[in-house]
Amino acid sequence: MSSSLSAQMITAYDHHWSKRDLLLGEYSSTLNPDDLDEFQSLVRERFYKGVHTAYAEAILLSLSTKLRTQQQIAEALGLKDRTSISQMLRSGTIHGVRLTAALYQYPDLITPPTRDVAALFGFARSTSYIKALVLDDKRIEGSMSPQDFSYLVGVLASDVWKAAICDRDPDTARRLSAEIVRERTIVTPRPPNKGRRRSEQYVLMLQQIVFDWADFGVLALCAIPDCIPEDNTNKEAAV
Repeated sequence: MSSSLSAQMITAYDHHWSKRDLLLGEYSSTLNPDDLDEFQSLVRERFYKGVHTAYAEAILLSLSTKLRTQQQIAEALGLKDRTSISQMLRSGTIHGVRLTAALYQYPDLITPPTRDVAALFGFARSTSYIKALVLDDKRIEGSMSPQDFSYLVGVLASDVWKAAICDRDPDTARRLSAEIVRERTIVTPRPPNKGRRRSEQYVLMLQQIVFDWADFGVLALCAIPDCIPEDNTNKEAAV
């Protein structure tokens, strides 16, 4: 299965794009598929909000690691005092002007997220936005983690997931689930604190993610496939 995350996003899209119209029809009462341009525009807006969060968290992590005090972080963000720094650190959000100030003043201190990781933040936000629309519950938006979207991509890109789940030998699903988790666990500024699981727990975890998010993740990928990062694996191998 081993491949780049962007390659797996593309594979997941290729495997499931044909379901788009069916899903839009199923959720037509809330998604208004007759105005696809508006729907795609709103999904794209949420994607970039997620990407912004990825950069904001990376910048805050870099500054908090490499600068000694919250006052220094405040100065790096162009603020007069540190009163709002604690809130920024908790929420992982920065006003656009403050983010730009940090990038301008301390480019050498900041380690930005990779495009793949930023895309996970973006698609996780878009996926949760679509589910919030479907269930008419604004609280759902922002509730999907980038890590869970990465695991979802691993399942959606797999050719053998359904067969493994239905196999009479439970070790088949356990081995595949462990492989997906191993390859699709990402490093983010705030990694999940889930500890080590037994192989059967990986199966249950992935099944729950699929149950909770698969339809909405497919709709997100199909709404804005151009936001999937280009896979540079083959290009890098050829250099």
